[in-house]
Amino acid sequence: MMLLITIGITFAMGLSFFLLYTRMKKWCTNKFRWRITGIFLIVGLIGLIGSFIFDMKTEKGLRILFSSMIVPFIYNSVDRFFKQMSEKYQKRDFLLYLRFSPDIDKLSEIGASNPHIKRLDAFFSITLLIFIVLIMFIPMIVFI
Repeated sequence: MMLLITIGITFAMGLSFFLLYTRMKKWCTNKFRWRITGIFLIVGLIGLIGSFIFDMKTEKGLRILFSSMIVPFIYNSVDRFFKQMSEKYQKRDFLLYLRFSPDIDKLSEIGASNPHIKRLDAFFSITLLIFIVLIMFIPMIVFI
């Protein structure tokens, strides 16, 4: 059970962070993002529905694994919402203001002066980071 929980958490956080840090890459288009997260959403929903239909009470780890597959879709939805909000208020996509992000200067540290970074960029970036971490607890709270 613990192995399934670990795999589920690692997968969901890994894919969400991957999508977060590659959001401005040319190959990471909206179509690509929605297809990848949509495939895992379908697999996760089918797995969850199947686990309830076949009444797998002993495998809570399996339910956490399947529900973790839904997390990247939820993250992607929030990320695309923030992108729309940023385009509405800043007339551009928000820049990822996190350490090791390709959007900020390579030599600058968090808190350093970046004139092209606005407060809304920092707000969206930190909110997405916190959202990824907090949304991981939902499957564990529901199924344990």
